[in-house]
Amino acid sequence: MYDSQKIKNLRCPNCDAVVSEVSTQEDFLKSMADAGSTSLGVRNVDARISRTSNADSFLANLFDFKFKKFVTTQVAGVMFLLCTVLVALTVFWQEYAIFKSLTEEDASLVPTSLAIACYILFSGFVAIVLIRIVLESLVALVKIAQNTTK
Repeated sequence: MYDSQKIKNLRCPNCDAVVSEVSTQEDFLKSMADAGSTSLGVRNVDARISRTSNADSFLANLFDFKFKKFVTTQVAGVMFLLCTVLVALTVFWQEYAIFKSLTEEDASLVPTSLAIACYILFSGFVAIVLIRIVLESLVALVKIAQNTTK
């Protein structure tokens, strides 16, 4: 939220402390701590910042055996990419096999082979859509779980 642009004349709503200019969220928290803002709970800012940056690492969340952190939202995009590539390679291989068989067989199988080729393309598209729906459902479930634990 604070990382993309500099913020000028930011005022704490509880203690009326004014921060003249900050460029990151860390700078904001440090400035509020320097201004004496206790209403935001800004004490030991350096310890809090280092603790949050280490706690959000992927490997730490992956090997969290208490399942307090979720990795589904971090892995969903990569899984979708891998599944899409796998479906595309499968469709390409099946289409190649069909068109290779057309050159070896007689001409009477051409309409059937073309119908099967269209069916394979349609099946690949449906498979990608279903994979996307399943991954979106999993991410939505994880986000619901994260929001209910807060």
